[in-house]
Amino acid sequence: MKILVVDDDPEVLDALSEQLGYLGHQVITMRGGFEALSYLESGKHADLILTDVVMPQMDGWELVQTVRARWPMIRIGVVSGQLNGYDPWRESPDLVFTKPVRSQTLEDELSLLGL
Repeated sequence: MKILVVDDDPEVLDALSEQLGYLGHQVITMRGGFEALSYLESGKHADLILTDVVMPQMDGWELVQTVRARWPMIRIGVVSGQLNGYDPWRESPDLVFTKPVRSQTLEDELSLLGL
């Protein structure tokens, strides 16, 4: 599976990439929401996007809403230490993780979605 990991913290990008790669997934890292949208707008594909919530310029909730509106077939999850304002009825991510994310938790949740 091809997974876009979106986070403004390089250490988090590295950690999640390593965990997901170990689980056998192809990982592409993005430093922000606009970069992720540019990737998708260029016609490239992702099966899943895992995004941080608190980021400059475009937060994770904005990214979730934009992806849902434009590419509804892409699964999307949020990964954050702060889920302030989280409303599952409004944002409707497929997955919600709190930092730090354990490898076993990632594996379990992805398998529950059939990913």
